[in-house]
Amino acid sequence: MAKIAFKGLSEYIASLEKLGRDAGGITRKALYEGVDVTADEVRNAIEALPTDDRRGHHRRKGITSGQKKALLDGLGVAPFREDGDMINTLVGFSGYSDYATRKYPNGQPLALIARVAESGNSFTDKTPFMAPAVRKARKPAQEKMKEVFENEIDEIMKG
Repeated sequence: MAKIAFKGLSEYIASLEKLGRDAGGITRKALYEGVDVTADEVRNAIEALPTDDRRGHHRRKGITSGQKKALLDGLGVAPFREDGDMINTLVGFSGYSDYATRKYPNGQPLALIARVAESGNSFTDKTPFMAPAVRKARKPAQEKMKEVFENEIDEIMKG
């Protein structure tokens, strides 16, 4: 926890006012750093996914290497959204793979590929990666956000 020493009450009040004005920016900066930790963990989980590029009618042990590459390319963070006094964002997938089918002429939706990898389907084994990655990243992301908050508050209160 940060320790703050002031010589006068007016400096303390000025620092608190600046802290109040900058609170939204500090929150956004901390959230950005925390979501970055989470996105990195999800990226690592995608890289660890098994692939199965065999053709034909058989049960696959994982997604194809092309689908895996598409997930890595399409992983992103949604823009921050303010809901009252909360700021929210999402780590997820946007876009389509390069593999076009009759049903998906623009390519397979990345969210669908991620769901198939996570939950499996009738011809692909499930390999949960999102939920474990988010659980694994939770504590490090919280620690990173706390670190950013404390550093930013120290800067304002000392400055």
